Parts: sequence; C-alpha cells; structure tokens
Amino acid sequence: MTHLASGWRCTVRFWLFGPVDPRWCSLFRGLLACFLIFAFWPRGLEPKPYVPGELFTQVFLTGPYFALLGGLVLLFGMGWSRVWAGLVLAVLLVPHAFLIEGNQSRQVLVFVTFCASLLPVVDWGWPLQRRPVGGPAWPLRLIQLQLSVLYGVNALFKATPEFLSGEVLMGLSRMDSFHLDLTEGFLHLGGLMIPVWMLGTGAVLVEAWLAIGFWIRRLCVPTAVLGVLFHLMLFFVMTIFMLDLVSCFLYLAFLLPLTASRAGAPSRG
Repeated sequence: MTHLASGWRCTVRFWLFGPVDPRWCSLFRGLLACFLIFAFWPRGLEPKPYVPGELFTQVFLTGPYFALLGGLVLLFGMGWSRVWAGLVLAVLLVPHAFLIEGNQSRQVLVFVTFCASLLPVVDWGWPLQRRPVGGPAWPLRLIQLQLSVLYGVNALFKATPEFLSGEVLMGLSRMDSFHLDLTEGFLHLGGLMIPVWMLGTGAVLVEAWLAIGFWIRRLCVPTAVLGVLFHLMLFFVMTIFMLDLVSCFLYLAFLLPLTASRAGAPSRG
C-alpha cells in the first residue's frame, strides 16, 4: 500500500512538474499570438452594459491601446521577455473580454495567455541568440484543464430533461442565430427525419466525451477529429461568434508533443 501511494505521488509530481519541450512550447506560443490577433482584432464592438463605457471609449478601444497590444503580442509570440510580456498582455486584454460579443471566448483566451506566458520557450538572448529555457508542466496542464472544463460545464448544464428531449433546441430554432427549423420536432436531412431528442442527447454525449477523451493518449487524435466535426456541424446549425474556433485551437495543447515522457521521449500531453 505504501509503494502504491508513493507511485501515485511520483506520477502526480511528474504530471505537474515534469519537463516541457521549450521548442514545441515556442511553437504553441507563436500560434497563440497569431490567434490572439484574430480574436482581439478591432471589430467596433461596444462594452457590456454593466461596465463603464466612457473608459472603453477613451482608453481601451483607442488606436494607441491597440498598438500597445499589438507590440506585446509580437514580443509574446517571439519569446522576448517570455514571462513579463505575456503577463502584461493578459492583464491588458482583460477589458476586451467584456465586450457585447465574444466575451466568453476572450475570457478563455486571457486565461490561456496567462498560462502560456509561464511555459518554457526558446527565449531570446543577447546579442540575438536563442537559448532554451526550462520549466515545469503545470501551466500546460491548466490550459488542458481549461478545455476539459469548458466542455464539461457545457455538457453538465445541457444534461436536463428539456435539452435532452429536444425541447430547448426547438425553442432555439426560432431565433435568428439558428439556421435550421426544428419547430416540428425533426431535422429534415435529405430523405431522413431525425428526431430532435437525438440531436440534443447526441450533443450532450459528444461534449461530455470531449471533456475526457483528450486525456486518453491513444484516443487523443480521434477525439480531436470528433471535436472538429462537431464544431463544423454547429457552424451549419447556428451562428457562434468564435468559441468553437477557440475550443478547436486548444486541441493543440493535447496534440503537440509539448511534454516529455519519463524516458525522455516526446509524448502528447
């Protein structure tokens, strides 16, 4: 029993503090910087009603503020000042996570930016020499857990009799953001008539699996394929601002060989 407990402690310790490949972390960080440009690009959105609009108009939505964000994104993506650039960037992105559209997506990205700033990367030295910088795996685990929580919470809140029966989907289909008419209780797909309860139940099951499937190493790639197909289907069913894209982007935290195995060989998450 003592050996079993000791083995679990070693496993958890390695899972949290084991080595992370700085080269792959640099790639992930660079891709994240590019995605931040897309996600936080000025779109003329207004702040939420409960936040001070004057402060946004005079500071957070001005050209100089966006220029500052752009410079920090560049430094963050290249690995310059690997911790401070990312931490300051995450703080300055917080106001833009409270606009009237895409606020949940941006809040996820702010948290991911904070965690990615703590990941080891191939950092810039001086004069302009690149050197690997080591670090533990726990910031990566927080990013991975963020994805699981995102899917898990969605599945949990949808696991109600009203949603599973398709009643909620029938009501949502009356909204402008929905592209399909499900008010009759069926999805007409060619010559097929799919009951809405199958759609509701299927959505909950898929999101529940996506919350756990990435943690099973041999099922990581099939789970990612399922997730991409699921979000592609949602694209044709309803309009979602960017949360589906954010979710699919976070698959990289599992798919890229960011961590190392105990034997020193790369492994997926």
